[in-house]
Amino acid sequence: MLKNYFKIAVRNMLRHKKYSMINILSLAIGLAGFILIMLWVQDELSYDRFHKNADNIYIVLRSDDDKTSAITSKLLAPALKSEIPEIIDATGFALLPESLKPFLQYQENGFEESFALTDSHFFDFFSFPFLEGNPQSAFSDPNSIVLTRRMCQKYFGNQDALGESLTLTFLGQKRAMKVTGILENIPHNSHIQRDFFIPMEFIISFGAQWDKWYNYSVQSYILTNGKINKSEIERKILDCEKRNTEGMNLGTTAYSLHPLRKIHLHSSNLAYFVSTGDIKYVYIFSIFAGIILLIACMNYINLTNALSLKRTREIGIKKVVGAQWKDLLFQYYGETLVLTLAASGIALLIIELFLPVVNQLFGKALSVDYSNPKLLMTLIATILMTSIISGLYPALFITRFRPAQILKGKFKNHSDGLNLQKGLVIFQFALSTAIIICTVIVLSQMNFIRNTDLGYNKENVVCIKIKGDIFNAYQAFKNKLLSNSDILCISRSEPLDMKSIGSTEYVSWQGKSKRFTSWLLHVDSDFAEAYKIKMNEGRFYSNQIPSDETSAYVINEAAQREMGLQSPVGTELNIWGRQGKIIGITQDFHFGSLHHIIEPLILRIPDQVQNNIYYREISIRIKPKTTQESIAFLQKTWKSFFPSEPFDFYFFDESLNANYFAEQRMGTLFKYFSMLAIFIACFGLYGLTAFMIERKVKDIGIHKILGAEIFQIVFLLSKKYMVWIFVSNAIAWPVGWYAMHKWLQNFAYRIDL
Repeated sequence: MLKNYFKIAVRNMLRHKKYSMINILSLAIGLAGFILIMLWVQDELSYDRFHKNADNIYIVLRSDDDKTSAITSKLLAPALKSEIPEIIDATGFALLPESLKPFLQYQENGFEESFALTDSHFFDFFSFPFLEGNPQSAFSDPNSIVLTRRMCQKYFGNQDALGESLTLTFLGQKRAMKVTGILENIPHNSHIQRDFFIPMEFIISFGAQWDKWYNYSVQSYILTNGKINKSEIERKILDCEKRNTEGMNLGTTAYSLHPLRKIHLHSSNLAYFVSTGDIKYVYIFSIFAGIILLIACMNYINLTNALSLKRTREIGIKKVVGAQWKDLLFQYYGETLVLTLAASGIALLIIELFLPVVNQLFGKALSVDYSNPKLLMTLIATILMTSIISGLYPALFITRFRPAQILKGKFKNHSDGLNLQKGLVIFQFALSTAIIICTVIVLSQMNFIRNTDLGYNKENVVCIKIKGDIFNAYQAFKNKLLSNSDILCISRSEPLDMKSIGSTEYVSWQGKSKRFTSWLLHVDSDFAEAYKIKMNEGRFYSNQIPSDETSAYVINEAAQREMGLQSPVGTELNIWGRQGKIIGITQDFHFGSLHHIIEPLILRIPDQVQNNIYYREISIRIKPKTTQESIAFLQKTWKSFFPSEPFDFYFFDESLNANYFAEQRMGTLFKYFSMLAIFIACFGLYGLTAFMIERKVKDIGIHKILGAEIFQIVFLLSKKYMVWIFVSNAIAWPVGWYAMHKWLQNFAYRIDL
C-alpha cells in the first residue's frame, strides 16, 4: 500500500513538473529559513542551563529611587551566606572595564586582555570545570591568575602552564601573576564570558574601595536550597544590608532575585549591565520563522487546491471502484509527505550552504549536529508538522468530490475552496506587507540614530587607549602632536561612554531637598574643545586657573534640573567629601545610547594622584580629510615616546555604533528575512497565476479575437489580485504600526510614526 502511494506521488509530481518544482522549492526555502532561525532561537534559550544548580541560582538586583541594577557591594555575598539560612552559597563577580584592559605578557608574547574579578567561592559555585589546579585555593594570593585552556595554549603553547608567571601591566604598574588554575573553555552559551580571572583583592591593592559597603561594583549570586519564598528572601537581603550599614543611609529601597537562566534574555532594562541577548528578539525572530514556514505551506495549499481541479476524473474513478475517503486521504497525505521529504533534502543543502552567512549575521557559531537525537527528533517533527499543515485541507477538499457529478462532467469548484484560496493569498500579502513596513521603520530608526545631534561633534576624533606608564611624558607628547597643523586639539579623560564611567549618590549642596544619582566623568581642561561641547552658563575648566583642578565642578542641564537650582553657578557642591563650586553648566549631550534619556552628569578634574586611574584615553581632534596622514603621524610619534606600549586607537564615531549593534543586526536580519518571505510568497503567487492563466487560455484567445489590448487582458487577469492586495494592506498597516510602536518604546529618542 505504502509503495503504491509512493509510486502515485512520484507519478503525479512528474506529470506536473513545473508546479511540483514550485511547491518543492517553496517548501524547501521555507523549511530552511525556519530551521536556521530556530537554531538561533534554541541557542539563545540554552544560556546558563549547563550549570549543575542552574534552577536554584539567582543574581541579586539592587533598587534605589532611580533604577534597578545588578551591581552590589562586594561585602554582600559573604554576609548573605552567613546570615540567611536559605542561602547555601554566595559569590561575587565583576568585569574589569574594557577601557582598563591590562597588558599581559609571557616572555616575548604579550596582548591586551579582558579580565574578570571574582572571590574565592566562584569556581565552586559555578560549573566551570577545572582542568588543573585547586579551585578552593586558586585565589589564596592576590597576585594569582586563572585562565582558560584556550589562553593557556595562546601564551604557553604545549608547555605546562601551572605555576608559571605572567607579567600584568595595570594602571602603569607591573605585577607578576602566578598561574594557579586552568579552566576548560567557557561555553559560548554562558552570560559570563572571560578567559582570565583574578581575585578581587588585586583591584583593592590598587586603592579601589571595594571592601566598603557603600561601594557598588560587584555582581552577587546566591544558591538557594530549592523551595524558597522569593519575596521573603528579598526582604531578608534588605534587612541584612541595613544591619551591616546602620547609619550610612545608602539609599537602597529593595533587593530582588533574578533567576540565572533568565539573565541572558531578561536583563536589558538593568542599569550598568551589558546584556548580549533580549527576549524581544527571540519572540520577533520566532514569529518570523513561523511566518516564513506558514507562507510556504500556504503556497502548497493554494497550488494543490488549484491542481486538484485537474484530478477530478481520477478521484471519481477511484471512488466508483470502491475507494473510501480515508484511502484517498492517506494517498494525498502520502503525496504531501513525499513532496515534503524532497523539499527537506533540498532544505538541508540550503542550510549547510547558508549557515556560515547566518552565523555572520547573528554573530554565532551555530552548527547542525545530525548525531544529536534531540535535534534529529526536532527535524523529523518539523517535517511531519509541515506535511500536516500543508496537506490537511487539500486532502479533505479533494476527498469530498462527488463521483457522479465528476463522471458526468458537471463538477464545479467548491466555493469554500475559492474562499480559502482568496483568504490565504490575502493573508500572505498581509504578512509580507507588514514585514516590509517593519523593515522600513527599523531602518528609518537606525538612520535617525546615525544623524541625531548628540550635543557634541563626533566626527574626526581619534581616541588612543592609555596603557602603561605614559603620564610623566604626556605633556611632551601632547606638545609634539600639536606641532602638526593637522592636529587641532588634544584631551585626556575617561571614555565618553556611560558603560565606562562611574556614578554616585553622594552629592550634596546647600538647600539639598532630595537624593539623586549623578554620573561622574573625569576630564581635563581641553575636553569641551576636543568634543565641541557647548556651555549653557558659566565656563569650562581652564588650565590657567589652578583652583579648577581642586575645587571646581561643571554639571550638565539634566543635573541642574535634578538639583532644582535656577542659577547654580557659584553653588558649593560636595562630592565624596571634596568641596568645590559649580563654575559652568554644559548643554545636555549624550554620553549613553539613545535608548536612554540624558541623565545628570558632573564633569570634574581628578586629583593629581588619581590621574593614572581616571585618565584612560587621549582624544585627538584632527582636520577633516586628513585621516590617513594623521594616523601615520600619531603612530610614529607614539612609538617614539612609548616604544614598549601598544598603539591602540579607534575612531570615536565608529565606537558609538556599538551601542546599537543589536538594532543594526536586527535591521539587517529584518531586511534579509523580509526579502525571503516576500520571495516565497511571490514564488507561490507566480505558480498560482500561471495555473490560472493556463486554465483561461481559451478565454484570453476569445478576448484577443474580439480586439482586446494587452493591458486590458492584464487587467482582466489581475483585477481580483488588486482587490486582494488592497484588503491585505488594510490588515497589514495597523498590525505593522502597532508592532513598531511597541518596539520604538525601547528608545528614549525615536522617529515619529
